Amino acid sequence: MEHIRDTRHNFTEIAASLGFPDSATFTRFIRRQTGYTPSEFRQRLIH
Repeated sequence: MEHIRDTRHNFTEIAASLGFPDSATFTRFIRRQTGYTPSEFRQRLIH
């Protein structure tokens, strides 16, 4: 969760640093786990 909360990095960079093959796979994973896109989830974590 810290990776997503850190706004210095975009989701492509986060996906790569976590070992996902691409940002689309990362987005699907986050959506399945949380019900939100990475952007939506980040907003919920920040506010």
